[in-house]
Amino acid sequence: MIGRVCIIGGNGFLGSYISDVFADAKTPVTVFGRSPEKYRNMNPDIRFVSGDFTQSSAIDEALEGADYVVHCLTTVTVHSSNANMVYDIESNLSNTVKLLEKCVEKKIKRIVFVSSGGAVYGPTPVCPTPETVIAKPICSYGIVKLAIENYLHLFHHLHGLEYCALRLSNPYGPRQNPEANQGVISVFAAKALNGEPMKIFGDGSAVRDFIHAKDFARAVKVAMTQKEANYIANVGSGSGASLNDIVSALESQIDRPLDVERTETRSADISKSILDISHFQNLTGWAPQIDIDTGIKDVLGWLRQIGYGK
Repeated sequence: MIGRVCIIGGNGFLGSYISDVFADAKTPVTVFGRSPEKYRNMNPDIRFVSGDFTQSSAIDEALEGADYVVHCLTTVTVHSSNANMVYDIESNLSNTVKLLEKCVEKKIKRIVFVSSGGAVYGPTPVCPTPETVIAKPICSYGIVKLAIENYLHLFHHLHGLEYCALRLSNPYGPRQNPEANQGVISVFAAKALNGEPMKIFGDGSAVRDFIHAKDFARAVKVAMTQKEANYIANVGSGSGASLNDIVSALESQIDRPLDVERTETRSADISKSILDISHFQNLTGWAPQIDIDTGIKDVLGWLRQIGYGK
């Protein structure tokens, strides 16, 4: 068992799975985030610290007694980041550097940072994309994630802070907000169950690497607990599915055709993004376990439980 883990953003969709995987292993967990009433893990052993990422005192409280940190909090999305780049820089980059300073002060042993596999690389002819590809992001979200990776390297160089930066592909699964403007599988699944039209930007041929949140949470735990550190690695399913593939899979599982509306491609969209995950697999032995058909079935079952399709 490792020491206490503080999960920054641990009450969000992805963070809740990461919180679960550590709590289920009987690791002491502190979750930092806003809206504690939304926290989905009812494990009484989890300590919750409510606060905003900008609040230094709240971060101090969250890090109290912690040995390890997972940083999965972000204030913007890929598509919203370009609308207010200064806010992205101030709320994510500046505050993460302050967090790293706190980690050094509190003698944190290791930080695992949730970066972005698609947004960091930008459009690239190399697919599946390895970590050796030169990153050319086309959105502020990706630029900030890339900058944070470089600051992680700097803090290791200056202070010896161990880090693992995991470039995540497209996560999905139960608990993902089906009413949001991201998370296409959950959004499409909810609309499919309710008989509502779903909007596709472009012709639906855009390919993404979808990974179940449970698989990614296991990857975070592996990165935190194994000896290897101070690296950047892709974490995804290692395969791709187009938006049209997602629609077809939903049609197959609910056994009826779906209503699809198509509109113009967005400027920040990448036509194809699949991650080469061999580096992380070779480092740790981790591998994804949940295929996309099983994952979609999982999402549909959860949505039915919370009232969709009735």
